[in-house]
Amino acid sequence: MHSSTHRIPFPGHEEWYIEGTLDQKGGADVPTSGWPIALILHGSLGHRDYLYQRTLSPHLPLDTFRFDFRSNARSPGPSWQYAGFAADVADVHAAAAYLRERFGYRIVLVVGHSRGSVVGLRWVCEDTTERRARGLEGEVKGYANVSGRWRMGKIRDITQHMLPDFQTKGYHDWHVRVASKPVVARVHAADIDRFAAYDSTIVEREFPLDVHVLTVHGMRDQVVPTYDGIIYSRVFESRRERGGTGRSTLHLIEESDHNHKGHYQEVNDTIVRWWRTVEDGTVQGGMAPAWHPPGEASDGKSKL
Repeated sequence: MHSSTHRIPFPGHEEWYIEGTLDQKGGADVPTSGWPIALILHGSLGHRDYLYQRTLSPHLPLDTFRFDFRSNARSPGPSWQYAGFAADVADVHAAAAYLRERFGYRIVLVVGHSRGSVVGLRWVCEDTTERRARGLEGEVKGYANVSGRWRMGKIRDITQHMLPDFQTKGYHDWHVRVASKPVVARVHAADIDRFAAYDSTIVEREFPLDVHVLTVHGMRDQVVPTYDGIIYSRVFESRRERGGTGRSTLHLIEESDHNHKGHYQEVNDTIVRWWRTVEDGTVQGGMAPAWHPPGEASDGKSKL
């Protein structure tokens, strides 16, 4: 596998760009025109090698591109915004255009985590609509929704601790570590309002009827309730009532939290196994088959 770093500029903003990693299974010299590729999108204040994202790429049977959203990690941009969904969607559009125009790739799979999944879902809606308006078919065949939030207003449940600072200082400084470095993200009360008002229900109206969706959610997720994953699964399956052919598959990980730490292998294996069924036309939908660690039989006993 050949890995290369790419910087995608933004017109009118020479100081801003998206930096990402392109992993090519066939090597740098293999023609890519018409070749399938997966986009891998990180979550809030994450980066392209965050959590399971870097380890997922080698296991997928297609080229991949993962990048740092602007104002995150190695992609400079305007000040990071707690509810900067629109800017993130613009970044996905820019990355997609770069891959298509420079390499001729077809974007057939999107894997998004948390905020990255919310914006990735909107990108699929917008991109498919734009392509069809130009007389082109949609490219995306599958979408892996990992820890995505549906009920945006529930963000207030986990930001109550910010209220005293909003009242006394007008803002709250969120201290986190990104790529092992301390980062301070400033949040205002209006940011919470904008976050809560973001329309995730666009998928009910505009998400393609023929795209298969896998939803992966941890049952110990304290950032996005597990029930949000169940809602997504139901919404995507309901497309069949409108003649949709895309199937919805749900995989819950019992001991996993929002970031799936300690469960990266299960996340990756589940995505790869599901994607293979999408490619070979055997995807069934419903609950995903139970995952068993390598070396363990389906009855929980070790294989000898």
